[in-house]
Amino acid sequence: MPRMMGLELARELTAIRPGLPVILCSGYADGVAAAELEAAGVRALVRKPVEPAQLLALLRAHLPAHRTGQGRAVS
Repeated sequence: MPRMMGLELARELTAIRPGLPVILCSGYADGVAAAELEAAGVRALVRKPVEPAQLLALLRAHLPAHRTGQGRAVS
């Protein structure tokens, strides 16, 4: 992203839409504190490279449609 980092994007998105499930995928998040991630609305942090099964499990755990049975579930 040329204009902002992922954590900044998470802050902007959750300011516009509180409760939005944000999963941050980064190869550069080693120095970010858990409290900072939580404050930005990040529900999970995935470090690159990401295994497909790991990403699928996170999506299933954090997408509201999957938990409530509404909408289309991720398979």
